[in-house]
Amino acid sequence: EFMGELRRPTTSMPPSIFSLNDGLDMRGQAALVISQSGASKDLVQSATLARAHGAIVCAITNVVGSGVENAADVTIPVGAGPERAVPATKTVIGSIAAGMALLSHLSPAYAQKADFAAQTFNSIHETPHLDHLVSALLRAQNVYVIGRGAGLGAAQEIALKLKECCSLHAEAYSASEVLHGPLQLVMKPLTVLMLDTEDAATQDSMDRVEARFKEVGGEVYRLKPSDFDVPKLTPAASAAILIYQLYPIIREVAIALGYNPDQPETLAKVTVTV
Repeated sequence: EFMGELRRPTTSMPPSIFSLNDGLDMRGQAALVISQSGASKDLVQSATLARAHGAIVCAITNVVGSGVENAADVTIPVGAGPERAVPATKTVIGSIAAGMALLSHLSPAYAQKADFAAQTFNSIHETPHLDHLVSALLRAQNVYVIGRGAGLGAAQEIALKLKECCSLHAEAYSASEVLHGPLQLVMKPLTVLMLDTEDAATQDSMDRVEARFKEVGGEVYRLKPSDFDVPKLTPAASAAILIYQLYPIIREVAIALGYNPDQPETLAKVTVTV
């Protein structure tokens, strides 16, 4: 969303550029570090070295006084309160909101869109019960979660939560790529969950993917913000809406499968990357 609104090159960088190497020349650049706990050593080192190599570092984190915050020039606090479960949920949505707030200050024209998105979130009091999707995930063996644009980020988050909470094999794909090699896995039992932000630019791609998977026998579910009576929002806000609506579904599936979605057996709250 930053690149689309600001028309400036924006890219993601792997922390290994800083944690395994000596970083990059970042003079005249800005670095945005997003971390729920702010405690992951690779992200602390990324913030430290990016700043040392000339970047202005902004952190989005939920823990006041964290290592990432201390290493950054400025911090936008998520302020979501303690994230008690191992899998982060509210801080994921809070981080999207923090990013939208930052973009609002960089692009005044975007601010009105962000304000409308915030008002829309405040008006949501209940999430619909998607029985058909719960049933589909309970019987699923393999899941593709598909998005495009900002929807790909939502797809990555939901695929991760299906793994963490439900021990379910789930992979996220862009609608622009999934019809190549990954399509072949539809020859085995495959559930396809499409997260559609309803961004006009992505519709042709999403329509083509839906039609193709159905044609070859995939079990396809396509969710859109309008399914929940949500008006048209920015792509990032729409992605957050879809994540918000799917978290309770994942929780229900996890419990039905006999898992504790808050405390996955093999996971820790802060992962130590080496």
